[in-house]
Amino acid sequence: MKNKFITPLVMAAISLILFNCKNESSPVYPSAPESESDRLGLLSDTTKGLKLDTDSFLGTFGNISNNYLIISEDSTILMEGPKSLKISIKTNKNLEEFAGWFICWGPKALTGDNKCTLNMSDYRTGTVEFWIKSPINLLFSIRSGNISEGEELSKILLSEIENFVPDNNWHHIKIPLSLFSSSADFTKIKVFFTLASNLSSGGTNDSLCTYWIDDLIWRK
Repeated sequence: MKNKFITPLVMAAISLILFNCKNESSPVYPSAPESESDRLGLLSDTTKGLKLDTDSFLGTFGNISNNYLIISEDSTILMEGPKSLKISIKTNKNLEEFAGWFICWGPKALTGDNKCTLNMSDYRTGTVEFWIKSPINLLFSIRSGNISEGEELSKILLSEIENFVPDNNWHHIKIPLSLFSSSADFTKIKVFFTLASNLSSGGTNDSLCTYWIDDLIWRK
């Protein structure tokens, strides 16, 4: 006699297998970060925000040797908290060399996943703010997940921003995010911050240059 429970049991087993397979292949995206009511810390000791290597990632890129792009924490030259970020870089614009670093949403394993984004629409009329001490000009950019890496138009030279001077002194920079309202989708931000030395910024004259960043935030 046919067991009337076989079909439901088999179907349940198949459903469970399919569920597990789906979970194994689907990435787990991080939850929205804790933040202040009016700002999100990217690299800040006093503002709540991203947790690097947990919900976000600081990475590098370029076509030069890793020996010419060195990033470290500095506890001696700073403007806020116990440490700043120190970046040493060497690029030759005549060779069309470029190098830089970025902070993106999602841990390292999800760096290339453009579906892993964060809704930052509340910040579209706000600013990106940070302290910088630099002897060179640099190219700033952000990127939303609907734009492929390297194709973003949401970028600007720091020399075009008020209060930036490449004189190796500390300057507080405020970049209006409204500049990128037509070139980035703020409902799906992938890369919050990028700084690069390249042909457009003038490079470093093939000399090793060091600059510092501190108290980096997005403000509404």
